[in-house]
Parts: sequence; C-alpha cells; structure tokens
Amino acid sequence: MLEEVTGAALVVAMADARGEGWGLGKIGTSAGISHEQVRRMLAEGLAAAREHPAR
Repeated sequence: MLEEVTGAALVVAMADARGEGWGLGKIGTSAGISHEQVRRMLAEGLAAAREHPAR
C-alpha cells in the first residue's frame, strides 16, 4: 500500500516538473531513474487518471 502512495506522489511530482519545463532526463536524474522510466510512469499515470478521475 505504501508503495502505491509513494509511486503516485512521484508521478505527480514528475508531472509538475514536466509542466515547469523540465526534460525527461533531468527528471530522471533527480528521481534516480532513467528518462525512459519517467516517460513510462508519466504515461501510465495519465492513463490511470483518465480511468479514475478525482472526485
């Protein structure tokens, strides 16, 4: 359960950084993951948000 919460918080933080103009590489370096993992996590997070929008 904790992993789901921290993972979701990480995706939100990455999306915020992306919105501020950060590149995938810079986000990945800051998070300690590859830019490809950032891309996948953002894509999956967006898909999940569309399936389960906040109320």
